[in-house]
Amino acid sequence: MFIARLHLGCSYSILLKVCLDQIIYARKQPTVENGQIAVVQIQGPDDFQPQAYLKKVKITGTTAQLISLNKAYDTITVPLDELTVLGTVI
Repeated sequence: MFIARLHLGCSYSILLKVCLDQIIYARKQPTVENGQIAVVQIQGPDDFQPQAYLKKVKITGTTAQLISLNKAYDTITVPLDELTVLGTVI
């Protein structure tokens, strides 16, 4: 298990409300099932530093959609080889 702190933005859903400076508990694991909320890291070929996100994950073929529970943020689509799963929210 690990603990993450959200620094920017908020995510809202019926089941989860996570906002600035709240603490998220996650189970450390390298995989995620479709529909799970996970802490993921993206490292693109041109990225100097990887970015971490707390998103609902939907995997389709060779890509993953990182779906924000806050409608103010767009869905991010990334190739699976640029995505690292750090853990799933408990």
